[in-house]
Amino acid sequence: GINRTSPTYTFDVNGDSLFTNTSGNLVRMTGAGNSSFYVTATGQITHVSTTGNTAFSIDQQGAGDIFAVETSKFIIKADGKIGIGESTPLGKLHIYTGDSTYEGAADTGTDELVIESDGDAGLSILSPAGNKGGIFFSRNGQSTAGQINYHHVNDSPSNSMVFKTAATTALTLDGSQNATFAGEVGIARTSTL
Repeated sequence: GINRTSPTYTFDVNGDSLFTNTSGNLVRMTGAGNSSFYVTATGQITHVSTTGNTAFSIDQQGAGDIFAVETSKFIIKADGKIGIGESTPLGKLHIYTGDSTYEGAADTGTDELVIESDGDAGLSILSPAGNKGGIFFSRNGQSTAGQINYHHVNDSPSNSMVFKTAATTALTLDGSQNATFAGEVGIARTSTL
């Protein structure tokens, strides 16, 4: 024991400790199998599981991954991109459940959220029966310039999909699949009559 009269562990320190090293590891602890926990001289903190896989890693150098859980289950890259199930995120947030076989970069105009799957892929918006679920398109000065809303059974208009443009209802599709347009409709025409 260090600074202890009755140590309870093989190595028992009472008080602050300082470890200094300019390269390699400052501290490394190993356990069963291949498990280890270490702090490097450059500030990286890593935990390796008993199977030898990286359980998590934190790197303050900015050159590699800033934070990673089991290599790619959850990763924060040095450029701020986040991958869930993806070690090389194509957007600000990339959720990956399978390889879509897509090659290349995501469109830079729509890469804030990338959802990728090797089958059907989608986004679920969950809300109670008395409310709506929606996607809003906003700009400075207008928080609801465009909208796509689904109104559930106890909301009004009931069981309907409502599309809004310029903050005004443009199209309503009701539960009977009837369409109500707020303005004129042109079919195969460049302008209405």
